[in-house]
Amino acid sequence: RFRNVTGVQTCALPIYLLFIKIRLLGATDSDGGYCLGMVNKQIPIVEATKDGFTRYADFSGVSSRSQYWYFVLVTNLAAIIGQLSFGDLGGNVISLITFIPTLAAAVRRMHDVGKSGWFLLVPIYNIVLLVTPTKQIPNSF
Repeated sequence: RFRNVTGVQTCALPIYLLFIKIRLLGATDSDGGYCLGMVNKQIPIVEATKDGFTRYADFSGVSSRSQYWYFVLVTNLAAIIGQLSFGDLGGNVISLITFIPTLAAAVRRMHDVGKSGWFLLVPIYNIVLLVTPTKQIPNSF
């Protein structure tokens, strides 16, 4: 929501996007090609969202850090827009619809750092793992 602070309209979303330095377009790997689930590679937000919903119930494999956070960003924005447009019911319905795909992406993110998906249940440590860079060693997931 917009707030009027000393006569200036402000919104938290553009400031949030500025600080986390999201590249919405043109994120490619070093060879210039798009990459899905590769080690420490940036992927575009659209590709990350497609992959998140395509593999909505796939709890095996890996998801890169950027892929996971782009997907979380899009699902949260969708829930916020749903809540602003249709009230609490709209936001809750969208959150419920995106719960399983988000959980699957989080489990794949745990696999990307070499941990089991069950580490999502460990408070605080799970957040540390979600922001940890990809492990360079091959993993069994």
